[in-house]
Amino acid sequence: MHTHPNKVTIKDESRTVVGMTYVPGTFKVSKGQPSDGDPTISSSGLLFTLEAVAGRHKTAAIAKDFNTACGGAAFEYAPNGGGDKPSALNFYFGIHVAFSTTKGNAATMLYLGQGHQGAYNNWWLGGHGLVVHKRSLVIPIGDTKWELSVPLAGTHKSFVFKPGKVQRNPSLHSTGDLS
Repeated sequence: MHTHPNKVTIKDESRTVVGMTYVPGTFKVSKGQPSDGDPTISSSGLLFTLEAVAGRHKTAAIAKDFNTACGGAAFEYAPNGGGDKPSALNFYFGIHVAFSTTKGNAATMLYLGQGHQGAYNNWWLGGHGLVVHKRSLVIPIGDTKWELSVPLAGTHKSFVFKPGKVQRNPSLHSTGDLS
């Protein structure tokens, strides 16, 4: 067993991401697999490169943990080789993503997990801000009546945060809280 450099990129075409950090203690690797330190995040312009150095042996236990951390299939997305949720993953970890908009700042916790599909390793993105049926991140903006909606795209080794929009939070419409 040996480690591999496992890289995934996130391109911020939304131009709203102002920070992305690894959440300490969230790196979970399949039992018996080696890892080398915490995942790292580097950026250049609109491109964030995340790297986790670990072995590649997928297990159902890691997928189950990922599914629980994300909140289930409704909050998980793999642009290539996905489905409703992963049944086995090599590893996963959490990131904190900060956004800035004209209506204020927003932040969300997301998880990235690596599986294997066909001839390649594929990546999953998940978290409570992800709305899989819309293929979007939807993040409340602070304590305001607004939210940021960012469409998602990608490949088996990348994610793209597409240009989104700031909109009134529809859940507040039903409460009459938007006077």
